[in-house]
Amino acid sequence: YYTNWTLAGALFYGNNDDFETDGYGVNVEARAFVSDNFRLNAAAYYYDYEDMQTQVWVKRGSLNFLELRNAHDVRAYGVELEALLRLGSRTTLNAALSVARSEIKDFCGSDFETNPDGSTGCLANWEQPGIAYDPSGHEMTQTPQTQWAANLSHDIPVRTGTINANFTYSFVGAMEYSLFYLDESLAPHYDRMDFNLGYRDAQNRFQV
Repeated sequence: YYTNWTLAGALFYGNNDDFETDGYGVNVEARAFVSDNFRLNAAAYYYDYEDMQTQVWVKRGSLNFLELRNAHDVRAYGVELEALLRLGSRTTLNAALSVARSEIKDFCGSDFETNPDGSTGCLANWEQPGIAYDPSGHEMTQTPQTQWAANLSHDIPVRTGTINANFTYSFVGAMEYSLFYLDESLAPHYDRMDFNLGYRDAQNRFQV
């Protein structure tokens, strides 16, 4: 259990509640040293947040404003795996996998109301009446469901030091990226490849 308090953002239009987040969570980690050349780490977590701040669009008359609002109930859970395999004295293979899920279970809490035109949403605040879009049931933004990466690193001894060559392939799964929380606003997955070549001197005084 933890609690965190932050003053409501002054740069956002409106008068949202202060950010006092209560979190209930379980985090379990395990490490296995199968041998000198192989290591495996695993972790699982579950968190329950209350009054987490998030940005949403609030309709005031015919205009929409981007504001900071308090999400009443948010859940997040997932698993993470990391592995290291030494393929000899100069070559290492690293791999990592993260599977995460999050959901805004109840954004409005007790502030849910219906407009005269029949549309529904959350009451933004009493001083400046407005209706906030209700993102309940959607995932939090910028939280990829699945990520994984693999890195292969190899050291090449030379006369004055060591050259290191490493290659990384990473995959980032689909994620919610729009503050409108529309079905068509899911960002597609993407992958990336990186290659790096470095050098360090024999006395480890510098590296490039």
